[in-house]
Amino acid sequence: MADKSYKSYRQQLNILRSRGMVIGKGSQGSRVMRILECENYYNVINGYKELFLASKATATADEAYKTGTTFDEVYALYNFDRELRNIYLKYLLKLENTFKTVIAHEFSAKYGHDNYLKIENFDNSTERNISSSIKLIGNIQQEIARQMSKHHQVVTHYMTEHGYIPLWVLVNVLTFGKIENFSILGIVRAADGSYTYGTNDAYAIAIMFALLLSKSDLNDFISSMRTAFGKLQKQLHTISAADIMSIMGYDTNWTNLVNLI
Repeated sequence: MADKSYKSYRQQLNILRSRGMVIGKGSQGSRVMRILECENYYNVINGYKELFLASKATATADEAYKTGTTFDEVYALYNFDRELRNIYLKYLLKLENTFKTVIAHEFSAKYGHDNYLKIENFDNSTERNISSSIKLIGNIQQEIARQMSKHHQVVTHYMTEHGYIPLWVLVNVLTFGKIENFSILGIVRAADGSYTYGTNDAYAIAIMFALLLSKSDLNDFISSMRTAFGKLQKQLHTISAADIMSIMGYDTNWTNLVNLI
């Protein structure tokens, strides 16, 4: 089995070829080397090779690729993942804004717009919840202090003029992680504090999009995903886009997301 010593780009190509990956000579080989120079062998190959392997590496043998596997297929999957992250980020940012708005509105309606530092306004039914509430309140206080030290215009104005910051203003400087700890949506957690549902695959996030995005944004998301899957399918032959979709949690009826609204 080959060691992990430094390898030139040409040596990297030879290693891939020796393991069964199809990479043509001449201009095609040069193109692959340029890609590796820009993208990094570890990022492209080690990050996306698993589905293309016929056998994994052992103590006595190197890994081997499925017959006919090309570098372009692995690179296509790499680019698909990058495109996917861009699509998801776009709608996660929209979702974050919606989520913060809902939290601020519902919490303020129930407890008042300036009562987010009172522990009795949080779920304290268990020791774990009490600990989480105390940590959240501490994090909020630290964030307010941090924004004051940065002379954040709106935060500074409310603190100096009114002595508090309305929650619907404060949520704009709190991270998504801190906001979800308000826990007014009743998301189920396991005994160890981890979430029980909606964390295991990319489709779980798509379901969140269906429930919380506007119909227009959801349709745009579905259209973007359909285009990305279609493009990937045209670039693969050793495996299929359906294989990737299955790993992500997307089944053949995934566009039925629109019916969750």
